[in-house]
Amino acid sequence: MWGVDEAVKAFKRGLPVMIHDSSSRENEVDLIYYAGRVNPDIIYMLRTRAGGLICYATTQGVVEALGLDFMDNIMERLGGVYKDLSAKTPSYGDRPAFVLWVNHVSTKTGITDSDRAVTVSKLHEVTRLVLAGEKERARLMFRREFQSPGHVPLLAARPLRERRGHTELSITLALLAGLEPSVVFAEMLTRGGRLSVAEAEALSEKNGWPLLEGSQIVEACKDAGLCGSD
Repeated sequence: MWGVDEAVKAFKRGLPVMIHDSSSRENEVDLIYYAGRVNPDIIYMLRTRAGGLICYATTQGVVEALGLDFMDNIMERLGGVYKDLSAKTPSYGDRPAFVLWVNHVSTKTGITDSDRAVTVSKLHEVTRLVLAGEKERARLMFRREFQSPGHVPLLAARPLRERRGHTELSITLALLAGLEPSVVFAEMLTRGGRLSVAEAEALSEKNGWPLLEGSQIVEACKDAGLCGSD
């Protein structure tokens, strides 16, 4: 395993970082990039070298500033079959991080590497506006320039003390790197299953991609005073 400081330096240079959440949770390794550097090649890498669902994530505060809510909350309020479906949780017990699925209006189908890179890049712009205090501009841009349903899932990180999924861990990594909390990532899969930690270690050695355990990020977050002591 790499040290968090080494991984942070690599992440700031634009390299991907692999994060293993925990053997007691999903037991998955995700490939993470800083969304501020996204381009079609990065989406291609996520699609071909990771293979899972390619998601954009930011903080809960950012999505709330846009007037959005978690999808499970929306479905619960809708009632009926929506409430029945959203009442169930994964085997590891966490509430989901999904908010909604979007395309940028300039894309064609929304699914190509180029289209998804545009959508992620524009989501990053919206996040930057919110963080700069320009919330009204961000809300206006989001309403005018995005459509839903689309091909890029928008996720929001809950507080790390409440949920320690890849969404929260990757956002924490970005904050430790001094970057905007704005990431794009996907689960790393194999034929019929998920990439093991041993396989991820081999890829780390071969490609120079840092590999971190989620617990390392949690401890670094505490040490940096970003997430309290619990």
